[in-house]
Formats: sequence, structure tokens, C-alpha cells
Amino acid sequence: KCQVGERFMRMRLLVACLTSTFLAAVPVPRVDPSPPPPPPPPPSPPPPPFIITWAAGAAAVAQPLAPFDLPWDPEPLPRNWLTQFSAPLEDPAGQPPNCAAAKTALVGDGGYGRTNNELKEFMHLLEFAASRPASNLTVVVATDRIKKYFPPHLFDWDPLKSWVCISQDGPPPGTLELHESLFNIYYWDRRGHGQDYDEKKYPARGVFGVVEKYPPQQPWVDYHWLHGKVFAQLLLRPRGPLRAGVDAIIRKHGPRYVAIHLRQLEGQCQKRVHGHERVRITREDLGREVTPEDICLASDEYLAAALAKDRVPREWPILILHDGQPLSVARVPQLIKRFGAVDVNATEPLVAMLLLAKSSYLVGNPGSTFSVNMADIRRASGASEASTTLQFGSYWGA
Repeated sequence: KCQVGERFMRMRLLVACLTSTFLAAVPVPRVDPSPPPPPPPPPSPPPPPFIITWAAGAAAVAQPLAPFDLPWDPEPLPRNWLTQFSAPLEDPAGQPPNCAAAKTALVGDGGYGRTNNELKEFMHLLEFAASRPASNLTVVVATDRIKKYFPPHLFDWDPLKSWVCISQDGPPPGTLELHESLFNIYYWDRRGHGQDYDEKKYPARGVFGVVEKYPPQQPWVDYHWLHGKVFAQLLLRPRGPLRAGVDAIIRKHGPRYVAIHLRQLEGQCQKRVHGHERVRITREDLGREVTPEDICLASDEYLAAALAKDRVPREWPILILHDGQPLSVARVPQLIKRFGAVDVNATEPLVAMLLLAKSSYLVGNPGSTFSVNMADIRRASGASEASTTLQFGSYWGA
């Protein structure tokens, strides 16, 4: 018995020795009592292009802004659509003038300004000619200067024959030529002028020897609407590459879009936009006073307030049209970063004009007649006041 027990003990010792030797040869991973750090959280989604907060109550359930669509090729105007504002009707409505029987030809001399000024001068020439008595049928001569800024091959002016005569080949034979400077034509105004009018600086109370006065019996005439009708007749029948270029931009970014017009006016913008009643964005919309800088540069706060005020759909892209001046150029990348805006690089003024006019929502500059004239086209074509930041009827120069 003693020998058996001794053998058993020796076997146990041998097994224990072998086990300890094996375990010593196998590396055992070290266990850290502290748990590993959690993985980093996923990156936060980028902020939205702009933040719109609608007021509680009625505004919170109001419908988004209805899109404004400005078609090409407006209907021709009847013969007496303009004379009803200034003179008794002398011809049956709907009868176009017999331009071959014109007795007088209007010629604008010299030069004053560039594309937008030329548009206004051309419009004033047409307005003056169409408001003459039928017994003195008057034709407007499209001079080389007019054709420089508004090339005839890019526009279809033939439908204007329904109410006014235009000659592209100089004064018609046998007509009496009347000449006037384009400076005076630009500042001609059938409404007359207010008490603060500077006669020495702007002497053009009349043109072509005719002094016009505002008809006292017709104080209701909306001249921004009237001028917008003429601008639409001149601009909204583009042809060839001009129409194709504008359509291509709208197809790429539209069909509905917001247009921002940045104009610094050779450093005079903030001076010109003083008096913020010319814009619809108010202190109540912005949460503070609206400044000239807000308007001229379309500041982040101003733009967000405008989009919120008029409930502009967020999916409408924002296109930037600018004048290439340093302050405007510096503002462009900020608008791109903050609002996801697009610089369409419309260096051709006619393209910029038409993109502004056809926008679904216009952030305009009330100190720029470039903006104002396109807003007038929109208004005369049925756009609502809520489709622009400009306040109807109180633009600069009104």
C-alpha cells in the first residue's frame, strides 16, 4: 500500500510540473482593466444653405410664394393704348399707324450712358412719338447708337408697328427731321417735375421743342407700369443667340429661380438707396434697422429675411447677377458659401436684364434703374409685389 501511494503522488507531481511548464511557454495577453475609448461620433451634417424661420400663427400655415413665369413674345399693343394717358383718342382702336405716311422723324443725338440708359432713351422716344396727334404721324429713327446696344438682329421689333413706327434705315424720305440730345431725352418726363427739381442740372422739361406737363386730370397714371409695358415690348422678343443663351441658363438652373442683382454704382450705391421705404424689407422683418449696406450687398440677414417674408420655396436656386465692381465681386463667394448661390457670369448686359426680368423672385437694388426697369417689366406683366424686394411705385428716380 505504501508503494502504491508513493507512485500516485509522483504521478501527480509530474502532471503538475508538465502543466506549469506548458502554460509558461504560452503567452497570455495582458488584460487592461480600463475599457477602450468609444469610436468618434460621425461628422455633423452641413448646415442648410440658409435658415428661414416663419412666424407662428397664420404665417406658419401660409402657402409658399406662387411662381411668377414671364413668357417670351408678349401680345402686340393696340394703337391707342398709350394716347389714352395723354391725349384724346383720334383713331379707331386696333388700327395700326400707316408708317409709310409719317410726317416727322425723331433722331436722338450724342450719347448718354450705356445699355440701360439707352433702353430708357429708346423708350422715351417711342413714348413721345406714339403720343403725338394722328395728324402728325411720327417715326422713331433707330440710330447706330441704339443699334449698338440693341442689335436689330437680336430683337423682333416688327410687332411694335401695331402702335408706333420705327425706322432702322435713317429718317424716311420726305419727313421733317427733329433732333434732340440723348441727355435731354433720358430725363424727359411727361409728368413734369417736383419742387426740388434742378432745372440747371436737368433742363429737359420737354424735348423736340415740346414742353410736356403732367396732365392734372389723370393723376392716377402709373408710369412705372406704363414704362414696363414699353420695355416688355422692346426686350421680350429676343432672337437667335440671345434667346438661346438665356433659355440655356434657365434650363440649367430653373425653371424657377431667385435672382440677386448686385450693383455698386461706382461707389454711390449706399448714397442712392437712402430712404429704405424703397424696399419691402422692414425693421420688423430683419429684427433691426435696414441699412444701405444690407441693400447694396444683399447681406446674409437681409436676404434671409426677404426669403422668409415672402415664403420663397427653398428649392429655388439663387442666381447672382453683378456689375463686376470690387465690392460685388467680393460678395459673390460669400453668397455661394452661405446660400449655395450660383454666379452665372452674365457679362452681357442684355442677358443679365432678361434673367432679372424672368426670375421668379427678384432681389433688386432700388438705387439702380437697371433693377428698376426690370421690376417694371415684371409688374406690367402681372407679377405680384411679393415677388420682389422692391416696393412698387417708390423706386429711386420715381
